[in-house]
Amino acid sequence: MWGDDITPRIVIGDFENSVVYYNELVAGKRYFYARGEGKKKECIIEVFDYSGHSIAKYTLDIMPNPFDVDEENRTIYGYNSEFFEDGFLKFTF
Repeated sequence: MWGDDITPRIVIGDFENSVVYYNELVAGKRYFYARGEGKKKECIIEVFDYSGHSIAKYTLDIMPNPFDVDEENRTIYGYNSEFFEDGFLKFTF
């Protein structure tokens, strides 16, 4: 998935017609990670380099809110108590 060109269509304030809208950002040492929702309400975490190029896009089955990234161990940690009693999530990439 690394290297795929992803061109989100974002219109400020037009959530219904935007392909992806972002609602949380995490800055790592090498990349920054934007979490948002796609048009089908799926959770997306998109990875960008610091030049603004899209590096990867992950579609997750559960929305981690909030989330953090361990770049060295290629792991996304998150929290969502709606689905699990303790609410902690771990995704590896």
